Amino acid sequence: MLDVSIRAGIMKLMLKIRDDLDTTIIHVTHDLAAARYISDRIAVMYAGMIMEEGTADEVVLDPLHPYTKLLRKAAPDPDKVTSEKLGNTGEVPDLINPPKGCPFEPRCQFAMERCKNWLPPYFQVDNRKVRCFLYEKPPTNTEF
Repeated sequence: MLDVSIRAGIMKLMLKIRDDLDTTIIHVTHDLAAARYISDRIAVMYAGMIMEEGTADEVVLDPLHPYTKLLRKAAPDPDKVTSEKLGNTGEVPDLINPPKGCPFEPRCQFAMERCKNWLPPYFQVDNRKVRCFLYEKPPTNTEF
């Protein structure tokens, strides 16, 4: 962590370099506000897997994946006097022997039985992707 003024200067410098050189910068952080400020797109990772990916505004302002929602909820809100309680956030999985299904399942308040046994694929939701069975569309029966 850096002093706020130094941090802001470094972030502005990174944006200038990105724009001047027309290049891509990969910025790894737990700070969603900083990620939104410096990024066009954000990929939220949990236990080494991308769980949600989309534009910075979409991911930060309207998160889909339960982990992204938890990160958003954990970020301090300068407009609130008191912070929101996170409640029980569960146990972080063993990364050497990861769970068989979704790595976030032990901590997810929306976990279903299949989350324990299968890793969700990416589901397309508008212009972003989310790795969560909550966004699986039921099959449509086109036969009459």
